[in-house]
Amino acid sequence: MRFNRIIILFSILTLALSACADIYSLPSVAVSSDGQWVALLASEEFASRFSLKAVNVQDGSVLNIGEEGHQQGAFDWHPTTNELAYFNLDADGVPTIRTTSIGAPSSGVDRFGALAFPGAFWVNQLAYSPDGTKLAIAALILPFGAAIDPNQPFSTNNVQTILYIGDLETGQIESISPTTVSPTTALWSPDGSKIAYMAWADDNQDGVINIKADPTAGQDRFRVFVYDVATGETSPINDPNLHSSPTWLDANQTLALVASPLDGNAANNSIITYNTATQTAATIRPADGQTTVLGISAAPDGNRIAFTTVAQGVDTSNASQTSTARVIGVDGSAETNIFTADGTTGILDVPVWSPDGVQLFLSTGNPPSAKLTAFAEYNEDIPAQQLIVVDVNQPENSRVIYEGTITSTGLLQFNMQQ
Repeated sequence: MRFNRIIILFSILTLALSACADIYSLPSVAVSSDGQWVALLASEEFASRFSLKAVNVQDGSVLNIGEEGHQQGAFDWHPTTNELAYFNLDADGVPTIRTTSIGAPSSGVDRFGALAFPGAFWVNQLAYSPDGTKLAIAALILPFGAAIDPNQPFSTNNVQTILYIGDLETGQIESISPTTVSPTTALWSPDGSKIAYMAWADDNQDGVINIKADPTAGQDRFRVFVYDVATGETSPINDPNLHSSPTWLDANQTLALVASPLDGNAANNSIITYNTATQTAATIRPADGQTTVLGISAAPDGNRIAFTTVAQGVDTSNASQTSTARVIGVDGSAETNIFTADGTTGILDVPVWSPDGVQLFLSTGNPPSAKLTAFAEYNEDIPAQQLIVVDVNQPENSRVIYEGTITSTGLLQFNMQQ
């Protein structure tokens, strides 16, 4: 069926472009504006079928989002309502971006159709603007009439990844990323004036972005960029490292990032802040040579950062690595371990704060990405993954509210931890 061929095609493109699916730099779950629902993407059939679900934080009840026979992908909650935006494939494999509400989860309204994009497309990430009128859309595009070059699977000769802003009122989209970068994620600043995004960059200016290049030799590398919505200008983070997992600490000026050395040794990564106005960096948590920071998330008040770690780098041969969730002040003080996962249900993904900053939502590594990265063997006995709620002030009161497959919406992310 065309439906399955599209899924398989983009799964192949995902692996070809990323060489390994990154399940860390982008959270696998999202929390509604009232803190009552958590959306997640479940999968089956070795990542060939995806379904969007909403889990009630209080009682653990689960709603299926979208029409029967359809599949869903990347998603985000509206900033003030219980509306969800999500990537949808209908039974014929036609892609659209839809919105729906918790009150009518099985129905949806198409906001951006296939004709809005310059080719077959798969949405890597969706992010609502703070006022809820626009979506940042990170999409992988296979131009109409184009064919994949099997001799160059690791370059943008095959496909394009483009960052768009979509207007929910008009249905129009606008490309905002330059052709010299290959974006993977986007994050609006709290005031909506800027968008920080991760991207592979054509640093050696040869006209092709090669994600297998050697950054230590001055070749292409993974970077974070900031787009100014008012001026349309894009600026890179000017810091001599690889960067991932950007999170805003204030209205539009200061970011926190995971910084890794150009040699990719994730055991030597650190958490830094970067002032986009002065273009200066400061270290919050220096590399200790013992733990690898997987992903970070700033608290709603910007005073704390939650992050997940694993000991001494990700070991793809070890399916039971211990990972931790921690909280640290933005001044580097009071680092606290609030949760430890023993690895039996996967490695912890990027933590997500509740809107009131009281709770953290933690999800464990998902089976498709686990299989693809050898965190678990490919068989039918992979244990259920978990969604865990942790009270930041009373972490001993953590509880599991969902068990099942939790598929990272970062399947198209480029692996920065290996």
